[in-house]
Amino acid sequence: WFNVRGGRTDQNLVLLNDVPLFNTSHALGFVSAFSQDVIKDFSLYKGNVPANLGGRASSVVEITSRRGDFEKWKYQGGVGPITSRFTAEGPLKTDKTSVLLGGRISHANWALSAASDPDVKKSKLFFYDGFAGLSHRISANSSADVTFYSSQDDFTFSDQFGYSWNNMLINGKWQALADRKASPVLSISYGRFKSTLIDPSGIDASELTNTLNYLQFGETVNYVPDEKHTIVTGVSGIGY
Repeated sequence: WFNVRGGRTDQNLVLLNDVPLFNTSHALGFVSAFSQDVIKDFSLYKGNVPANLGGRASSVVEITSRRGDFEKWKYQGGVGPITSRFTAEGPLKTDKTSVLLGGRISHANWALSAASDPDVKKSKLFFYDGFAGLSHRISANSSADVTFYSSQDDFTFSDQFGYSWNNMLINGKWQALADRKASPVLSISYGRFKSTLIDPSGIDASELTNTLNYLQFGETVNYVPDEKHTIVTGVSGIGY
């Protein structure tokens, strides 16, 4: 997806709502695995990475999804030559609970089948990504969020090679404003990354599948003593 300071792709850490995401692109890197309709903001650290985000040698990308609208229902979408997307958001209970649903799916095989090159014509490409977020305002000073993300990539180049990737994660987060300066955050996450390399033809035809499961826990307190300083403290652990 991207390289920083000459580092390899696997030296970049990508976090979606604090959870590591291993497959960050579709279609051999030509399409991002994130729909812009569900993203609130992101930060790119390519040097001086904060200690609480450490874990890669090259860079860290921290992506945060947004919450659904608490006031009224909204819908948006688009149809393109390669992909189509749709997003719905709105309150389950006005000013209290909201939901955000977003999805994108490809329909690119028609473009491959129209190519003049015989190998490209026999190739297949499919991908999707889906997002669901549930947000609840517990009180004026605390809230809880549950987010789910899943993406799939399938690609076969003629009868020469292919791959299949799947990334899924779910995150539960509670955050509060204990006072005007301290904000505790509790987060529990589960993720799974599955990859399959495909050799589709010949006497060596095979499929090799690897699966990585990971469970993460974190407790963080953000303390802002004044306008010029921010202190972040906490504990976290992740098991693979």
